[in-house]
Amino acid sequence: MFAELQPPNPATMRHISRRAVLLCLGCYALIGTAGYVNFPHKRESNVLSNYELDEPHSRMMAPSFGAIALTVLMAYPLNVFPCRYTLDVILSRSAANWSSSPSSAGFGPTPIPPRRRALLTLLITGASLLIALFVPGINIVFQLMGGTASAFVCFILPAAFAWHYDLPEVRSRAGKLACASLFLVGCAVSVLSTTVTLAEMASTRPPPPAPPSPPPA
Repeated sequence: MFAELQPPNPATMRHISRRAVLLCLGCYALIGTAGYVNFPHKRESNVLSNYELDEPHSRMMAPSFGAIALTVLMAYPLNVFPCRYTLDVILSRSAANWSSSPSSAGFGPTPIPPRRRALLTLLITGASLLIALFVPGINIVFQLMGGTASAFVCFILPAAFAWHYDLPEVRSRAGKLACASLFLVGCAVSVLSTTVTLAEMASTRPPPPAPPSPPPA
């Protein structure tokens, strides 16, 4: 994406990144505010779950259900492709003991062999199907991903990369303090959010069935 910028420089990338983050923040804030105003006494993680399509005033939300279904249907293959490619790169480089060249390790234009592509696709889709069958709600998946993957990608890894490669921004005392603070905050957010999600899952688990009553004497 950086190579497609006009002009391709860090200042343009920062400008576009700020605008994209502000746009996402505004959309999420608008949706959250509208959901709270419409349903102040409900706490469904999915706003659409608060609507009952059999009620007259909620029937106008039927296109929204179709739009969400279309979004998931179109986004799923786009998520499978990078996941499959990443798994192929990891497995290829692991099999070569991290000593192969980039072209033979799965980088570049080298295509994935058909058999391996089919197996990786089956693995990814099968795992997602099992998660969909056994996880009670998609909000649990989002909460766990937010506490693990999102915290690593947004907080922990950028700070670790900046510290490891000794970027100019972290060479001063203030830069080192900011980098360390970002890393520690990311770790704290990851541990706290994951712990809260697991605690909620444990507290909402249905109680075990009562033992059968003894037969009458």
